Amino acid sequence: MNMNKWIGYEFESSSVATEEFINFFKDLEKYIKNNLPEDMTLVNFKRGHFHCSGFVKKDDKYVYISFSDVRFNQDKWLNDILIRTAEHDKDWTGGCNGYTTLSKLNKELERMLNR
Repeated sequence: MNMNKWIGYEFESSSVATEEFINFFKDLEKYIKNNLPEDMTLVNFKRGHFHCSGFVKKDDKYVYISFSDVRFNQDKWLNDILIRTAEHDKDWTGGCNGYTTLSKLNKELERMLNR
């Protein structure tokens, strides 16, 4: 699974999540799960109204990841992912905000979870 088909994609705006966004979310979730290092797990990954977020867990450590609204700022989901440490899988306030790209996500997760 790769995310290439979604690069440059213009999502339709709607008052409800569209089928295209639901498919994007499923593809993104599968991509993250399939590409995480073996000792990390994606948990509590949820779809919001054209945005999504969740946590990556390793042992008893967590990192929060958030993908902003895909309808605006084309490809921000690819190039500007919010990432920060968290105490647990419901800690949406967590540590200091940082940003990464999808291609560098695993490197940042390893850095943050291997402290």
